[in-house]
Amino acid sequence: MADTTFVNGHYLSRAWRMMTQDKGWLAPMCILALSLYVPIFGALGVAGYGLCWARLTAWGVDAAPKQRGVRVGECIGAGWRAFVISLGWGLLAGIVTLALTWMMDFAGTGGSIVLGILLVGLDIFAGLLVLVANLRGCIYQKIGAGFGFSQVWTMFSHDLGGLFRILGIAILGGLVTAIPLAIAVFSMIPSVMSLLWAAYYSYATNTAALIMTSVAGLIQSAMLPMLLASYVANVISVVAMLLVYTAGGLWIRQFNVPAWGSPSDPVPLPSGPDPVAAGSYNPYPQPQPASQPQPSPAAQATLQPQTPVSTVAPGQPAAPAEPQPPLAEKPAPQPPVAEEQAEIVTPLIVHKEDEEEGGEPEE
Repeated sequence: MADTTFVNGHYLSRAWRMMTQDKGWLAPMCILALSLYVPIFGALGVAGYGLCWARLTAWGVDAAPKQRGVRVGECIGAGWRAFVISLGWGLLAGIVTLALTWMMDFAGTGGSIVLGILLVGLDIFAGLLVLVANLRGCIYQKIGAGFGFSQVWTMFSHDLGGLFRILGIAILGGLVTAIPLAIAVFSMIPSVMSLLWAAYYSYATNTAALIMTSVAGLIQSAMLPMLLASYVANVISVVAMLLVYTAGGLWIRQFNVPAWGSPSDPVPLPSGPDPVAAGSYNPYPQPQPASQPQPSPAAQATLQPQTPVSTVAPGQPAAPAEPQPPLAEKPAPQPPVAEEQAEIVTPLIVHKEDEEEGGEPEE
């Protein structure tokens, strides 16, 4: 179900509500975290999975992430497009960074705090531009759509405040991701201290075997906690990435995605409520109840009772008309229900031969 009114805010709560609306929503996150251990293709597939969900969100579909029927090839393709777009914008940002650094060095302020602040700000703006470009490339499913500088800049500059709200989600996700890693590192402190003591003792007593044994024990004791911590961190990072992408999809709704033309067309700027309606695009259509057939006008005219027209002259007795069987009206189809059958009564019909034998009626 799509939002009918654009709300520039509450991106985190709305994205979280969409993600967790289906039961078993955590299972795909755990599978995606495992796929991150696959070199290259794992990261491309995870990024593409998030972008495909953001594409549905941008179209106005408030659906949860897919749990079944996920097309892995399509996700990898979307991730590859995002990688190429990010690489292109990253090269442009690198050129701007080098030019800025050279200008500051030429002015004699290359190592100042001002340069550091400018570089950090440039990285933030470049990251937000890459997010908008990736969303455009995913919506059009074309790499070239992500390099439309005019369109990307129009969207970026129109609502920079909304993008900074999404940036806050990314920062919060990064902080939460660091928690399990920090716990794992602090849990290793006693083992590291014992290793340092063994190294000092082995150096003092010339027993190299002791330090080798201590190193092996440290590796064995730290391997399992670090693996668990890295996996938990992967799960949290996947959740944070999906929240950022779908928040971007919610943000991009204000630009009336169904009205977009070719990638080179200008972006329609919002001028009021969110123009994305509930029925604009729905990849999961719901079955509609079948409408009951109505009788045609000709059949309705046939079913209406006809007024008899008398052709007998005035003053003459009228012959009794032959009784006609009653017309059975066609009822509208109803759902099958168990009902008791009523007794069928056959109407009495006077035959023509009996009428002739009886003669004319008495006056």
